Amino acid sequence: MNANCKQVCAAAIRAGLLLRFLEQKSVVSILMGLMELVLCVVSAACVAWSRVYLGYHTTDQVLCAAVLGGLFGLAWVWMMSKLNSLFSYLARSSLGQLLNVKNTWGIADTLYLEALAHRQIRGGAAVRSKKQT
Repeated sequence: MNANCKQVCAAAIRAGLLLRFLEQKSVVSILMGLMELVLCVVSAACVAWSRVYLGYHTTDQVLCAAVLGGLFGLAWVWMMSKLNSLFSYLARSSLGQLLNVKNTWGIADTLYLEALAHRQIRGGAAVRSKKQT
């Protein structure tokens, strides 16, 4: 798999993740996802242009790699959505607990949940320090 295929695959996965639960995401999360998607697409375009410019590949080869990368990315998003229950089971298993495996596939807005968790941690630390004094 060449570099252009990998870049387009990453862009397709980012697009699929952005579209998941779109109506439940915050505006900040949507904007950050769009920025990531634009950067993935620009990166893929730069890699494709450089491969053709340097003579490593023809335009047809680069376009074929872009199509394959997009298909692989969309297939990955589809497969992960179908196997979500299996990953949830693995995360709840004793081995998953031991390895601290997390399944975030069903979370609509991971950015919001991470910010909430950090606020709780900081708030909990402040409460503990006040109780100790």
